[in-house]
Amino acid sequence: VFIFVVLFFGFTSSRTEKRRKEIEDVKARINSRDGTMIMAPRGKRPLPMRYREILTKESERENKISADFTPNKKECDLQGWGKMDSEYKSTHFKTVVALSYRGPILRRFQEENPNEQTAIGENPRDFMTRMVKRYPSLDLGSCRHYLRMYEFARFGGEDINEGMYSKFFERLLKIITLISNTQDE
Repeated sequence: VFIFVVLFFGFTSSRTEKRRKEIEDVKARINSRDGTMIMAPRGKRPLPMRYREILTKESERENKISADFTPNKKECDLQGWGKMDSEYKSTHFKTVVALSYRGPILRRFQEENPNEQTAIGENPRDFMTRMVKRYPSLDLGSCRHYLRMYEFARFGGEDINEGMYSKFFERLLKIITLISNTQDE
């Protein structure tokens, strides 16, 4: 019986201590007026009411400013990115062009020709040469334009504008369509 009593009080006191720490953690979290939680570091006292009011007012002021804000389209048009009101508004042209070889072209070629392996380290210029030999109906002008734009995007210092990107994308679609529609010749 004595052992039972000692164990009972030992377990209840450890649970009580754990519960006390949980209550302290809850007290450290103080709701501000807008429902966000202001956390005090563990073992520290919560922020005084005066500072909580300052934080709440500043937060409300920031929310009002951001709600009233409408960006100036002329100032937000960044070189190399699509315009805010266009279909390319979240497109960085140089990145899309630079990733186009490993992405759509090479992947589509491998899907259409599973038995033909690409050489390790084969660059886009060698790959396009091989494609022109494999698909004689492939437009050489489109291939040259693709390679110029790809190399410009990868190694050039300037950005690509929306007109250049649109022209590039048209040529890229022609190449991918030809790869997709042509059977082994």
